[in-house]
Amino acid sequence: MEVARTTIPGLSFPTDLLFNLDAVRKHCTADLATHNACLSMLKGRMQLEHYYATELARLADQFKIDDEDDSNDPVGAELGAIDGKRGADDDDGDGGNDRTSRSSTLKEALRGLRAQYTNTSVQHKALAANLDEDVYQPMHTLYKYLVKKESKLTVCTTRVRKQTKAFEEHYRKQHIKFDKHFKDASTTYAQAMDVGIAREIIHNQYLASPVHLRPHEKHHPDKRTTPPPTHSLDPAATSDAVSSPQHSPELITTIGTPAKPPPPSSPHITVSDGTGNTSRPRSTSMSRSTLDGTKLVSWLLPSGQQKKDNLLITSVKAIETAETSRHECRVAWNGFEDARVALFRSIQSILNDYQVRWIH
Repeated sequence: MEVARTTIPGLSFPTDLLFNLDAVRKHCTADLATHNACLSMLKGRMQLEHYYATELARLADQFKIDDEDDSNDPVGAELGAIDGKRGADDDDGDGGNDRTSRSSTLKEALRGLRAQYTNTSVQHKALAANLDEDVYQPMHTLYKYLVKKESKLTVCTTRVRKQTKAFEEHYRKQHIKFDKHFKDASTTYAQAMDVGIAREIIHNQYLASPVHLRPHEKHHPDKRTTPPPTHSLDPAATSDAVSSPQHSPELITTIGTPAKPPPPSSPHITVSDGTGNTSRPRSTSMSRSTLDGTKLVSWLLPSGQQKKDNLLITSVKAIETAETSRHECRVAWNGFEDARVALFRSIQSILNDYQVRWIH
């Protein structure tokens, strides 16, 4: 069965290009560069038109044609001198009229050329003003707006990506922490199973922990409850210990009762430093009683059972730590997923803004 594709009106561009934001930004950057090049060309054209109009006006102003005073016109004076030289050699009586006619025609030509230069200068100056007002200024305003918009979109994209990256890094750290604690818990659990601790004992010990009772709260090691006594974990070992002659009440009373001080007549040890001064005497019976009590305690507590109890407590603590790390890793993952969804929505909004500003 083919899955029906749903299209969102007005959001097809952001949806199709959701993972191509960098390509869209690259394309828009190239368009802005082209826009800037066009502005530079228009600015150069306006400067050229202004320069051309100014030079034409300056060239036209150089010609001063005055019918009343030909001396003010250098070109007319030069032409008059040439005509006077030719008239001196001309014997015809109409030579003066010809000179006047040629001078008038040349002045008219100069006036027309000067007017043409002036008119062309005015036209190019007007063209430069029209280019500046109708073309350059609107395009320059649009360019500044697009650059500002592109800068805002870039900042927004960088911000949402940075936030998502921070959530991702936090999740990865929590995952590494959880993986380490999980491996430690697996190792200690396997060691506890190898020494003969039953699985049910470890499970019951873990069920009594605050991590299992309150999995939604953060576990604090300093608030951890005291584990139940060792004898409650292994009833068989407890019954054997009670029935054993090694755990008789008399021996326990002997261990718990402090040693009596020796009588005054009891022998004692005197320590001398070699100069004749003697230190305070110490009771040999007290030292011997303390030493015997330590040996008796070590003899009454089997080392194997003590190691098993310590390994059980260590295994349960490792499981509690791993469970706490698992909850923290789960919270970090949920935060990372929410950040990813927010990132995709933000990118869709950014792409929609790109579509509105650059395509329409």
